[in-house]
Amino acid sequence: MKGAPVPYGNDEVIDWLARNPPYRGPFDICPGETIRVFVATYEFRPDGSQRLYDFDEAVVTYENYRARTVVKIAPCSGDRYWVSGNFAVVQTIGKGKHNAYPDHSVTRRGGVLQRFSGTPCPQPTVTPTP
Repeated sequence: MKGAPVPYGNDEVIDWLARNPPYRGPFDICPGETIRVFVATYEFRPDGSQRLYDFDEAVVTYENYRARTVVKIAPCSGDRYWVSGNFAVVQTIGKGKHNAYPDHSVTRRGGVLQRFSGTPCPQPTVTPTP
């Protein structure tokens, strides 16, 4: 299972490929298997935590092994996750926390396929006036 980003304005389009005929790889989807994939983008809040900004999901099967997800990217983007599996979508990530989802495992249970770390927007400096 792999995804490929195609940035488009403030959107990120991910094309998912669960198998690559005629080749066979160790993580290709098997006949009869169904896998949920999703992308979650977050934005930073003033307290340093992150909240869900956008989310999209797709389902791939052996027969329909290609999918596309499209998500918006926040102006001061927080973390972005590409995930496979039936995990609940995390609504809030605490300040200083990362890895909101489990790492991808080789046991095919899913998890984070790719994570991009965000950077908080610069905070304005307040200068007291005398």
